[in-house]
Amino acid sequence: MLIGWLVSLKLPLTQNFMSIGVAGIVGAFAVMLVNQSRADSELTKRAAAGVPSR
Repeated sequence: MLIGWLVSLKLPLTQNFMSIGVAGIVGAFAVMLVNQSRADSELTKRAAAGVPSR
């Protein structure tokens, strides 16, 4: 959706690539904020309890 919207604005290619790059950096930062140890422990607890994962 972001790319389609950017193309419809008819911006120069460099601005399109910069915008997509910024969105990628924001996404990567959001993934880094995930508490992996907590996420792993929840899966382990569910497996031990016999609850199927989602």
